[in-house]
Amino acid sequence: MLAYITAFAANLFLWLWLSAALGAWFLAQKTRRRVWAVVPWILIWVLACRPVSEAFLRPLENRFTQPSVSDLRDRGIAQVVVLTSGGFEPTSELTSSTLTTGSAARLLGGVELCALLGPDCSLILSGSAGRGRRGLAAAEHMRALVERLAPDMTTQAETQSGSTTEHPANVTPLLADGPFVLVTSAYHMPRAMGSFQRAGLAAPIAFPVDHQVRGDYGWQDAIPSFSSLRLLELAWREYLARTLYFLRGW
Repeated sequence: MLAYITAFAANLFLWLWLSAALGAWFLAQKTRRRVWAVVPWILIWVLACRPVSEAFLRPLENRFTQPSVSDLRDRGIAQVVVLTSGGFEPTSELTSSTLTTGSAARLLGGVELCALLGPDCSLILSGSAGRGRRGLAAAEHMRALVERLAPDMTTQAETQSGSTTEHPANVTPLLADGPFVLVTSAYHMPRAMGSFQRAGLAAPIAFPVDHQVRGDYGWQDAIPSFSSLRLLELAWREYLARTLYFLRGW
């Protein structure tokens, strides 16, 4: 019961918006006006349900699957490239305070993968905090964190890339000969792989992490929530970005 109460309280403003839309519908004088008044209420309700929001995100996340670590070892893969997902100014002595949720998930996946690939594995971190925030050296913060947690791991970083399309050119000087693994969020992987391929590099081996689609649903997932709207925002933003990249030849 407590979980249901907290879930309702966390989405209180969304419920208030829906209630206001429903109230406008009842207050409308004419039937036609009532129909138009209830449309946004129904639309937000549907889009804010987890099964619907995940339906938009699922095609992006399912495009690539993780290869087995044993297969990567057998192929002699010893390079892992991790793309940043933004960053913050340090807010404490902990370097982890500079990482966004996405950057933390990508970094953790990349470090674990590199450790499993063996002591010869090289971890390459790429990116600033993004367009308009290039002064924040997100990849350097990630490298500093790796040096604290895994000091024996070979780590390099570049902080010039402010967008997905800039990673390939800036990562290339850090790469040794041979194939490499690309680590980024699952929903971001199709755009990242496309950028590396269009840049003329040998296609990297995709290793998606940070999966957002859960897939197992209960009756409570039919109730709208801000967390579901966030998944919808991730999906729509990625589709728009992919469209822009296609139009600009990136």
